[in-house]
Amino acid sequence: MSVVSRYPVLLALATLVACAPEQPERIPANNTGIPVLTARDAQFSKTTMNANTYVVSWSDGDKLSVFNKAAGSSAWSGNLEYALDDAGAGRFAPAPGVVVPFDEGINYDWRAVYPFTEGLEYGTLPQIPLSQTQNGKNNSDHLATYDTLYGEASDTRHPDLQMAHAGTLLKWTLINDTEQPLTIYSISFNNGTDTYVLTITGDAEIDPGYRANFYMVARPFSFAAGDQLEIVVSTSAGLETQIKSFPTAKSFLAGQFNTGKIICNPAESPVRFQVGKNSNGKWRLYKNGEEFYINGVAANNYFDKVAQFGGNVIRTYSTASIADALAAAEATGAYVLVGLPVKRERDGFSFDNASAIEAQKANLLDIVYTYASNPHVLGWIIGNEVDSNYSDSRVWDVVGDLSAAIKAIDPYHLTTTALAGAKQSAVTQIKAQASSLDFLCINCYYPTVNNLQSHLSSYGWNKPWIISEFGPRGTWNLSASSDPPETSWGACVEQTSTQKASIYKSIYTNCISANINKGCIGSCVFVWGYQTSGEVQTWYGLFDYKGYSFAAVDEVQYAWTGSYPANRAPVINNRHALTVDGSLIADDNIYLVAGSSHTASVAASSPCGAALSYQWSIYKEGQSGSNGSGAGIEGLISDGTQSGISFKAPESSGNYRLIVFARDDTNKKVALASVPFCVPAGGVGGNPGDWNPGNIDW
Repeated sequence: MSVVSRYPVLLALATLVACAPEQPERIPANNTGIPVLTARDAQFSKTTMNANTYVVSWSDGDKLSVFNKAAGSSAWSGNLEYALDDAGAGRFAPAPGVVVPFDEGINYDWRAVYPFTEGLEYGTLPQIPLSQTQNGKNNSDHLATYDTLYGEASDTRHPDLQMAHAGTLLKWTLINDTEQPLTIYSISFNNGTDTYVLTITGDAEIDPGYRANFYMVARPFSFAAGDQLEIVVSTSAGLETQIKSFPTAKSFLAGQFNTGKIICNPAESPVRFQVGKNSNGKWRLYKNGEEFYINGVAANNYFDKVAQFGGNVIRTYSTASIADALAAAEATGAYVLVGLPVKRERDGFSFDNASAIEAQKANLLDIVYTYASNPHVLGWIIGNEVDSNYSDSRVWDVVGDLSAAIKAIDPYHLTTTALAGAKQSAVTQIKAQASSLDFLCINCYYPTVNNLQSHLSSYGWNKPWIISEFGPRGTWNLSASSDPPETSWGACVEQTSTQKASIYKSIYTNCISANINKGCIGSCVFVWGYQTSGEVQTWYGLFDYKGYSFAAVDEVQYAWTGSYPANRAPVINNRHALTVDGSLIADDNIYLVAGSSHTASVAASSPCGAALSYQWSIYKEGQSGSNGSGAGIEGLISDGTQSGISFKAPESSGNYRLIVFARDDTNKKVALASVPFCVPAGGVGGNPGDWNPGNIDW
C-alpha cells in the first residue's frame, strides 16, 4: 500500500538559456573533398551539469549517426558512422572505411544523431533507456551516456549543425528530513506511459537536513489537467512515495530542464525480506530479521482461504490477479510472491528482438513500481518456466537484467525465477548470467521431486531454493506402466482425491521439510483453486468449483500447523472404489458401445460421519466445465445424486470421462473419482480383456 508523504513534490518547469559558446572555426570553403561536419550548441551539456554552464562538450570516442541526400531529393543515405575529429571545434569526420555520398558540385541535406547506433534509420532516434545509473550524489557525468542529440542542415556542402536534445532533463533535489543519515538507492517514476528508474551507486548518503541532486533524461511527456505523477525514492530508511497533482496541463518538452524537490522522511520502513545463513551456516529466509518459512500456495483462486488453513504466502501468475492476492494478503496477514510473466521461446518470442525485450522490461518494471511499496509483497518471480523447451540461453541475460533493475526499484524484496524442474544447463546458466537472483523456484512433481535436492547439490547450486509447484504425477508423464497409467487410447487414468492427498503428504514430508537444512526455505502447493482448462480439469485442483476443499488441503494444513481440521474431507480410498458394471475400474481400458446401458457406483465415506451428497457427470474428454462446473452431457444419467447410478454411453464415438463428486455440504469438503472410457467407431464395445477368440472376428 503506497504511503503518500505529508510533503508535496514541488516541480518547477524551466527552459534553460544556453551560454553562448565560442564559435568553432569554419571548415575552409575549398575543402570540398572531405565531407566533414560541425556539431555544436545544444541547450544543455551532453557531459556535464553545473549551475553556470549548459553547452555541448564532446569527448574522445564520441560518434554520430549521419544521413545525407542530394538537396531537394527524397533518397536519404544509410547510416553513416562519423567519429569525433576535433573536440574543441565540434568537428566530426567519416570513420575509416565509410563511404559518404558527396559528388562534386552538389549540395546536400544532412542529419546527425548522437550517439551512433547500429541499424538506425533516417528519421528515427535512439531510445532513451528507462533504466539509468548515477555514480554518487550530485554527479551528472552519466548524462553523456543517456542523452540523445540531433541536428539538421540543408542545401550545403559544409554542414554546421545546431544540435538539439531529444530528451527532457529531470533534476531531482532530495532533502533529508530525518534525524539520521539517509542513503539513496534509487529514484523511480511513472509518467503514465513509461517507468523510469535511476539507480544510485557509490556515495549517495545525505546527512540530516542536507540535500543532494540526482539527474535523469526522459523521453518528452505530458500530463493533462488532473493527472498525477508518482515518485518513489528507495532509501535506507524505507520507501518514500510522493504524488504531484497537476491542476493544469503540463508538458515536459525536449530540451527543457525540469527541477523537482522531494522532502525525504519515510513514514515507516517496509517489511524487508532477506536470505542468509544462520549461526549454523544453514540458509534461511528472514522477515525483518526474524526467520520466516514459506508455507505457500501456487494459486489461481481462493486467495482469502490461505491463512484459514495455516498458509502464509500466495504465489500469483497473471498480472490480473496481483491486486486480488494482495488484498487477501492484507486482510489475512499473508504475503505474495508476485509472478511477472516473461515471454518464452516456446511461445514464439525471439531474443533477437531488442525492442520487444525493452518493451517487456518497461511493462514488468511498471508492475514492480506499482506494488513495491505494498507491505505484503515478499518477492518477484521473474518468469514461469522460461526454460521450458528453450535453446537460447540469452533468456537468462533478460532474467538477470530484470532482477538487477527490480532491485534498483525495490531493495526490500527478493527476486527469483521458476524453472520447469531442475535441469543442469539452466542452473549453470543462471549462476553465470542471473547471479543477482536471491533464490531459485523449482516446479517439480511426483516422482522426480524425490531427487530434487540431490540434483541441485550436484549442479553446484549454492543458494536457497523452494519447490514452487508440487503435486501428483503430471498428465504429461504417464505411460501404460506408470501409476496411474495411461489407457490404450492415450487417456489419463486419474487417482482419487484421497490417493492424491497421500502424494502431497509424502512430498511435503520427504522433499520439503526434510530439506530445511539443505537450502529449502519453503514451498508452494499446486494448485490452490481449481483448473479451468486441460485434458483432465480435475487433476490438480485442491478445491472444487464451489470452494469445497479436497483431502489434500487437510494434509497441507497438517504440514503447516501440525494439526488436522476437526472435520476432514470425505474418503474414496482408491480407484477400485469407483466401478462400472460392478467390476470394471479406471485402469481396465473401458470400451463401451454407443448408446449402451451401464451402471456405476462409488464407495465414499466421511471421517466425521457427515452425510454425503453426490454429483455424477459425463463429459467429452477435455470439455469446458469438466471440473464439475458444467452440466456434462445431458440425458445420459437418470439420477446423478446417489452413490450408484444407471447411465448410457454417448451415441457419438469418442473419448469420455465419468466423474463423481462426493460432498460434505456441512463442512464444505469434497472427494472425487473419475473413469475414462472410449466409445469406438463401428460399434465395438466391451472390455478388451473380456474378449475371447470366438468374437474377435465378429
